[in-house]
Amino acid sequence: MVRHRRLLVALLGALAALTTACGGGGAAAAATPSSPPAPDQLPQRTEPSWLFVVDAEAGTADGVNLTLTGVDPVALAFADRPVRAARTVPVAGLAESWQQLGFAADPPNAALTAEVDGKQRTSAVTLTGVTYDPAAGTLTVSYTPLATKPEELHRVGGAHEEPAARFGRAALFVDAGGTTVGTSQGQATITAISKDEYQQLLGQAQNASRVPCVTPSASSTQVCTLVTVTGTGTAAWTVIAQAPDGDQPLSTAADLQVQTAAGTEYEASIPLTYLRSQWVKIVWESPAIGIPGIGADLVATVTVEPAGQTTATCFVQRTLAGSFTYICT
Repeated sequence: MVRHRRLLVALLGALAALTTACGGGGAAAAATPSSPPAPDQLPQRTEPSWLFVVDAEAGTADGVNLTLTGVDPVALAFADRPVRAARTVPVAGLAESWQQLGFAADPPNAALTAEVDGKQRTSAVTLTGVTYDPAAGTLTVSYTPLATKPEELHRVGGAHEEPAARFGRAALFVDAGGTTVGTSQGQATITAISKDEYQQLLGQAQNASRVPCVTPSASSTQVCTLVTVTGTGTAAWTVIAQAPDGDQPLSTAADLQVQTAAGTEYEASIPLTYLRSQWVKIVWESPAIGIPGIGADLVATVTVEPAGQTTATCFVQRTLAGSFTYICT
């Protein structure tokens, strides 16, 4: 509870610092309060704004590198409205996904809120690189101060242009903006397979995940996924389906999607295809699917006539050890 209260206070100061540094405030701060605008008058976002929060016991800054020590291995990620989403994120996954999240090409802004001489001090910076040492519990980021008008610093209590050389407990708030995992449509193929091949692929899926399959009922089609993720955070995705016994399936269709809080990032569809098989395999021939540190949902909807439709949603996330895990529901 103490940590959460401290993070909330730090968050308010950090958001104010980022707003001031990025040009917020000004005349709007002195405007006369009025009735809030109607929902249809609010600006509509096409992408959410993500914020990552990294908590640390202490740290140092030398004008080039900011080093946090005693870093909590799990960070918090949450999205700004209108998206209502929050997740815990391994700091190792966040660091490894730096380039994939677009931070190398478009460095994120951040606010460091830290205890200095018993007081809270907030600095707005741009992060240009990151190195994480999980064994030592240190996170080192290269940074440049965000341009902030000196006369505006008084609007944020304890705000400074530069981080202190040494500081105590701190929280680093990284404004990730509208991060995505890609925009490729990709293509998928579907083929009839034998029962033996289905059982072989099912065994591989069960070795990859403790819950790789979804079967709504005994009279429903079973849908299982086999997700293989490399150390670079890219994934290959195979879907297998088995129609219930007693049916004589004629046609099969599939819709595949990769989803994050930003919406559908990849998708592929296969129309009803005449296969006359109880067992089918669907392979997505798309570019490698990127799995960011915050994870992603792989959604497979398979329709087998006459059995009906089954949807399997598999959440893929990086573990603290750096590997990947997924569970389907």
